[in-house]
Formats: sequence, structure tokens, C-alpha cells
Amino acid sequence: MLVGVLATVATATVVNRGRPWAPLFGQRYFTVPDESMLPTVRAGGRVWATVLDTTTRPLLARGTLVVFPPPGGPGPLMVRRVVALAGDTVRGEAGGLVLNGKPVDEPFVTVGVRTDDFGPVTVAAGSVFVMGDNRNGTVDSRNFGVVRLDALRFRV
Repeated sequence: MLVGVLATVATATVVNRGRPWAPLFGQRYFTVPDESMLPTVRAGGRVWATVLDTTTRPLLARGTLVVFPPPGGPGPLMVRRVVALAGDTVRGEAGGLVLNGKPVDEPFVTVGVRTDDFGPVTVAAGSVFVMGDNRNGTVDSRNFGVVRLDALRFRV
């Protein structure tokens, strides 16, 4: 029995990068399968995430990275950045992001990468607008629309 317990702890330590207790606190690693979050996270890069629940979802802020299932179908979980909250109006204009009529400073987007024109989109109550940092190589709310808060599983 002791050998089984030690093997379980050793496995949990390796899987959770030295944090065998992580699942007890709703934490886990996710692999970003594509280049959607460049330069913040490379393809195949891993992020450490904490579970979101009914008490923590409403506390999300613009700029937070979130993990959620792809809207409208099966597939690997997606990691994207929250760029607009409920009630915000967001649009792409002149190569950048405009939020509530003001240009947004986005230091996490690679210099020279332009945001295509889109919108305006007003985010519905109980939803967020998400985008990948690699604006030219991502599928995000510009493609599938806003994401409901109850669909968000983890925050990075």
C-alpha cells in the first residue's frame, strides 16, 4: 500500500511539475496547441491555470488569459485573452484594438502585427470577448462571437 501511495505522489509530482497538491486546489497545466498566443506562449507551450467557478468568473478583468472549450464543437481547449467585458464595445480599427471609443495599449502583441478591422461589437451581459495575441494566426471572438462566462473553465 505504501508503495502505491508513493507511486501516486511521484506521478502527481511529475505531471504537475513538483506540485502534487495542485489538483486539490483546482490547478493544472494546459498545453497551447497552436500559435494563437504568440509571443506570450509558443505553440506547444504550457500554462498553469486555476479553475473558475461561479464566484470567480465575475471577477475576470481585461487582459486575463482564460481556458475554455471551442464554441460550437469538440476539440482541444482554447487559451485566449479577455479583451472586453459585458457592456463594453470593441472594434478593430487602423491596425489596433479600440475599446469603448479609446485605443488600447497592448504590449503583449508583437510590434508590427496589425489587428484587422472588425466590429463594433457590444458584449452581452454574462459574456466576454476574447482574442489571441497572434492576431493574424488565431481563431477567436471575431470568428465565433462572444464567450459566455459559464463556458470559461480556467484562468491562467
